[in-house]
Amino acid sequence: MDLIQRVVDVWTGSSFGSGFLLTNRLVLTARHVVQPHREIVIRPLASEDKIRCQVIWVGRDTDTALLEILGHLPPDLQDMRSAGLGRPIGTSRPLACSAIGFPWCQQRPDGRRDTEHLRGEIQLGTAALDDRYQVSVQSGIPHRPKDSSAWAGMSGSALLADDLVVGVITEDTPNFTGGRLTAVPAVNMVKD
Repeated sequence: MDLIQRVVDVWTGSSFGSGFLLTNRLVLTARHVVQPHREIVIRPLASEDKIRCQVIWVGRDTDTALLEILGHLPPDLQDMRSAGLGRPIGTSRPLACSAIGFPWCQQRPDGRRDTEHLRGEIQLGTAALDDRYQVSVQSGIPHRPKDSSAWAGMSGSALLADDLVVGVITEDTPNFTGGRLTAVPAVNMVKD
């Protein structure tokens, strides 16, 4: 299955973000996208259907969450295998990575947000004390609106390296002008 088919748009009524189908019943996203909201729906990329979900786990120390799908995915997504989690080893070289999500900067005239396929590198020696990944964006940096992030909506996107989920995008890194995003490493979710 092509990884882009696992990308979902996450809506809570008052906020939005991105998510990633780990299985045909579980969605990985950022905690701040779905909490404290009770009504959560996802829209798979290849569908117009909105599918209800509920939060079944949130990270205590990480900005991550798992959603359980309460409805039915489209037939072509029902038989997917579980996505693999990975962990980079070493810090000597940057790690190529990508993420696909639904950021504000891709909003269309009809109000729907389209996808952004972000490409970048994880600088594994950066933010080691913070125990989060810093992703240097290489695929283009959107214009930053006043008092907001052009990357709003990208939160919850799975950070992928070699087709493995290595993290979750959680924020537009402070003190940078949109060219760097922060992600929670997948290994931290497992520890949490």
